Amino acid sequence: MSIELFDEVILKDGRIGCITEIWDETHFSADIGMEEWKDVEVTIDDIREVVKHE
Repeated sequence: MSIELFDEVILKDGRIGCITEIWDETHFSADIGMEEWKDVEVTIDDIREVVKHE
């Protein structure tokens, strides 16, 4: 799976987020949430699918 900056992703726990930082091929920072945004660290294993590439 290829992850790019600002991709919208769905995590395996159902949360939706936007990739805001790429540290390496498997580690990222993402803004998660709809009304209340939260910056979290995610790995490639946390991501179920990429919804759209910008």
